[in-house]
Amino acid sequence: GANVEPSKGAMVLANGNLWSAVSTHAGEDELILQAHQQVCKLVPDTPPHLVLVPRHVHRAKSIVQIASIRMQGQCDIASGGIEEMERFFAGVTEKGVSKIFILDQMGVLPSVYTSSRAVFIGNSLVHPGGGHNFIEALYHVSPTTNLPRVILGPYSQNFEGPLEAFLKYSHSDCGVLVQVHTVDELASNVVD
Repeated sequence: GANVEPSKGAMVLANGNLWSAVSTHAGEDELILQAHQQVCKLVPDTPPHLVLVPRHVHRAKSIVQIASIRMQGQCDIASGGIEEMERFFAGVTEKGVSKIFILDQMGVLPSVYTSSRAVFIGNSLVHPGGGHNFIEALYHVSPTTNLPRVILGPYSQNFEGPLEAFLKYSHSDCGVLVQVHTVDELASNVVD
């Protein structure tokens, strides 16, 4: 992504109660939404919000439709660019209601990362996958959370060397980089 400085609003999006799934591919979005439903059940009083950023932004409208069907009114759902996202999360949220924003703008991932307690890197949850670069997310992930996490799925073979090195020197109690194999593992790593 481009080097974009996060805006002041992005630094406090959703008061840090936010997780993101970036560079997702077709087939993964449904699994991300399934994980989000589980996350909301795990913390029903203060469910985190979700920013979903498809790898190909032209897919945003179809993801909004998928999310609307999957979530069945359980969440407020919107899409747009970074400014719309900031306004969406600045609005008052009813207690126990999560918001989902589908971001359809390129070059603004650092703003998403700095607001996220956990970042899932796409193209890694569905076979054959391959993964995307997780290093930018590690650099930007919110230092304001107790255990900021960058989460990868099992199909991250395109970054096998760097992934092995980071996992070897990353301790599970610091939560910097985590590889998951199931939707349940993804959900529990967002909450923990």
